Order: sequence, then structure tokens, then C-alpha cells
Amino acid sequence: MKIILRAGLAAAAAAFAAPAEAAPGAAGAAGAQRLYVAATSADKLYVVDTASNDIVDVLTVGQTPHGLALSDDGRWVWVAVEGGVVKVDAVHRRVVKTYPLGDLQQELELTRDGRYLYTGRLADGCYEVFDTLQEKVVAGIPVSGYPHNVVRAANDDRYMYAAPLSLDVIPPPTKAPRPTCSPTRAGRVLKSDRIFVFDTRTMKTVGSIATGKAPRPMAISADGKRLYSDVDDLVGFLVIDTASRKVIERVAFPKLNQEQRTTGSRGHGLGITRDQRELWAASTLHDVVNVYDRTGPRVKFLTQIKVEGMPHWITFSPDGRFGYASLNDSDKVAVIDVAGHKVVKYIALPKGSGPKTIDAGTVASN
Repeated sequence: MKIILRAGLAAAAAAFAAPAEAAPGAAGAAGAQRLYVAATSADKLYVVDTASNDIVDVLTVGQTPHGLALSDDGRWVWVAVEGGVVKVDAVHRRVVKTYPLGDLQQELELTRDGRYLYTGRLADGCYEVFDTLQEKVVAGIPVSGYPHNVVRAANDDRYMYAAPLSLDVIPPPTKAPRPTCSPTRAGRVLKSDRIFVFDTRTMKTVGSIATGKAPRPMAISADGKRLYSDVDDLVGFLVIDTASRKVIERVAFPKLNQEQRTTGSRGHGLGITRDQRELWAASTLHDVVNVYDRTGPRVKFLTQIKVEGMPHWITFSPDGRFGYASLNDSDKVAVIDVAGHKVVKYIALPKGSGPKTIDAGTVASN
């Protein structure tokens, strides 16, 4: 997401001082807006105040934090870690409980009421549904490929869209595989070429969307009509009509300079601005975020924003002022002014943090 000066990196790094981890029970201001950053190469969840874009807390959540899901009521943050999922109290900024649901947990998504948590277990070929009230897995949904990303239909919460990936090297089965999701089950397909549609009422697959190659990160419009997906072997993204469950546009990123014309890249990370007018799409190896106008019948390229590292995930502050891009290789998060399409700050993390998944929300009242 981009346009910026590399000189800002040194200043940001010099200004950074890693905050001490907060004591359990340290409360955040009710109604405050927070950015959550999963340090995937470490064991930390960073909490950022989106008003100042400073780190205000560091929580130890477990090894390899990957997926994040924020409850709509602003009370909970769920984190996928190696071996299970972690429930974090967003108000008091403390880890409440860790659930040992098995290793290789990937991205997460919650139903709007916060009751059901959808999570993928990479090696088992299965998305699982965890009941947060009963505190147990209540359904397993087999898919082709290896479960990875999942987003919910924003408009009515009825559907979950699940994007399994393909792997050249098959990981070992995870511990305690579920009967319906055994990695050795008959007829299992290891390659992925579609997005699966789950009905949240029945917790079953009710359709799929052919993508040609394995789908990767996704973003969905607030009205639920358009789903956007990165996909393997496309340096760009797909535009999907959810009513027909068909791809209606295949968008390749523009190549605006010699580097972009001569070196490869991949699309990994999509986000829609809070006003729904723009789609931001990360081109990881070119260190840029491409910005598109999505108000017309077809998306229209607007600009590129240069960042100091490889962008992997995109989200926006609840008030819509800032966009954020996690820069996995440079251990930073780029803070971008949405109106001006310009980087205004870098949030520096300790070396080796490897930030990937990020999300932002408003903290509930006590």
C-alpha cells in the first residue's frame, strides 16, 4: 500500500523501544481502537493503539501465532497458535485460556454472534467448527487441499468462504485427527483449485467457486456481493460474484517500472477500506500495495504505495483513517494514510518477529 521514503525506516527503528509485557488484568480504554499483530515467527501478539499507532501491549500467546479473529462485540481476540487456539480478553488485554485443538492451525473466523469459531488444520484436510460456549469442536468439514484461509459473508453471516491451499510437500498428519477429516480418508484430493462455501446453519459445504489454482487470502465486501481472492500463479487477484459463485474478473497487477517488469511476485493480502470504495492488494516481492477503485462495474487501478518490505496482510483502523500492511521480512507494520495513499509511519517490532496476520477492532466497554 504505498509511496514512501526509505529514509523513514532508520528513524522508526531508532525511535522504537519494545514495551514491557503488561501485567495480567491491565485494562484498555473502553471504546479504544486497536490493531492486533501476530508475530508469526515468535510467540507474541502486539496490541497497537490506532490513535497514536504506538504499541501499548505485548502478550505471549504461544508459538507461531498465525490466524486472528475478533469478536464483533469487541470483547475477545482469538489467536491460532501451534497446537491450538488462544482466547484473549480484549478489554483487560490478557490471555484467558488456550484450547489444545491440534497443531498446524491456520486462519480463523467467527460467526457474528461470536459463538462459532472456524479454523483450518493444515495437514488433516479439514476445517473445524469450535463452539466457544461449549468449548469443544462440534463439526468437521472436509475439503480438497490443505485448509488455510476463511472469511465470513459480511452481510448476513450465513456463509463462510474457505480457501484451502496446495502443497508440494505433504506435511505429516496432525495429532488426534478427526474421523471425518482423516488425512488418509478415501478419495481425498491434495491439490486445491476452488473456494468452498459453508452454510453456518448446517456447518456443511453447500457449494464451491472454481478458481483454477489454489486460492489464498480473501476479502469480502460489506454487502456480501463481491469476494476478492489472491490465487496461486496470478500476480493479481480474482473478483467473484457471490450470488452466481463465479469469477467475473481476473486482475493482473500493473508493471510500472523495470523491476516489476523483470522480476516475479505474488499477490498475498487483500483489504477493503471501511467506506467500501477501495480494494488494496499486496504484491509481496515488489514491496508495493496496489490500490483499486471498486465503486464501478469493474475495479479500476488508482495507484501504488511503496513500502519497506514484503507486505503479507492488510487491514484498516475502525475509523477508516489508516490502512496497515504487515511487512514480514522487515519486522514492521506500515501505517498508511487512506486519504493520501501515503505511508506516515512504521511500527517496528523486534528482529525475528515475522509479522503476518493483522486485524483491527474497537474494544468493548467493561
